[in-house]
Amino acid sequence: YAAYYAPMRPLTSPSGEPTKAAYIFTTAILGLIKNHKPDMLVVAMDSKAPTFRAEIYPEYKAHRPPMPDDMPVQRDRIDQILVAIENATLYDRLRKHSSDLEQTVQDRTAELAAALEQARSAGRFKTQFVADVSHELRTPLANIRLYLELLNFGNPDRAQEYLDTLTRETDRLVILIEDLLAISRFDTGTSMPNFQTENLNLIAQGLIEDRQRLLAEQSLEVETEIDDDLPDVHMDEKMITQAVSHILTNAMQYTRPGGVITITTETRKSEGGDWALLTIADTGIGIPPEEQGRVFERFYRGKASRLLSVPGTGLGLAITKEILDRHSGRVTLESEADSGSRFSIWLPIDPALSN
Repeated sequence: YAAYYAPMRPLTSPSGEPTKAAYIFTTAILGLIKNHKPDMLVVAMDSKAPTFRAEIYPEYKAHRPPMPDDMPVQRDRIDQILVAIENATLYDRLRKHSSDLEQTVQDRTAELAAALEQARSAGRFKTQFVADVSHELRTPLANIRLYLELLNFGNPDRAQEYLDTLTRETDRLVILIEDLLAISRFDTGTSMPNFQTENLNLIAQGLIEDRQRLLAEQSLEVETEIDDDLPDVHMDEKMITQAVSHILTNAMQYTRPGGVITITTETRKSEGGDWALLTIADTGIGIPPEEQGRVFERFYRGKASRLLSVPGTGLGLAITKEILDRHSGRVTLESEADSGSRFSIWLPIDPALSN
């Protein structure tokens, strides 16, 4: 085998005398020759030069330096060795570059495949979205047309009944359009929160006051557990009010007369941070486990909403989730069939505000 040695320090002083490093280096070479007996030995005499000189020592038993008459042969062998070393280095670099390039191509291919699938999913979602919107618009518009015709050609004694139905269908259509516009603004990025320092207690109390009449009409009782020391948080008051309103509306729609709705505010530690929570719990019909993972999907309506003919667009909880996402918060659900539901809105507490 071949052995290669290169000195790390100068072997000669400025005056040309051997240095201590030269003796150490020579001793190391002689030890290599004695202990390992390589077939050839390449020694770099000047490790810092751009092209270094080298000497080869063939007859190791005599331990003699090369003689002038065999120098050309030795030089050729040295050149071959150096070329082989350089080729091996270049091959190793080329192999590493090829491996890196292959990995880069695989990564880019995976990214392009993911982008293509995302584009296809977006296309499918757009098609489904248009179909769902068309379906949701068709029902109130058909009812409005029907009752307009009844006003003209139906029983005059039932005119007020027709007008009441027209009012309800018109309100339903307005709510649907507003929800669609809200979703559209979220998707286009034109609806961004206007953050102000607000308190969840004020939002909860305001909604309770606004719904008193409806709650009384439905024979629903409201209980509150308000944390008076709840810290302020950064929020868009209008957006968070809308999110809480959707949850409260669902609680009222799916709780039977005589039921109880409990609104709670509190602080809680989670995931290494402090959070302000507003929870709305009801004693309603609850949500089956198989539906809980889909309640925040757009246009999704569970079996109970269809069986009970509960009005709605299936967009309320989807909008709530979009709002909380834009506040770096979240909305969580706990529910059991026939035992009610608990929806909690989580908003991060800014330590500067709590102090």
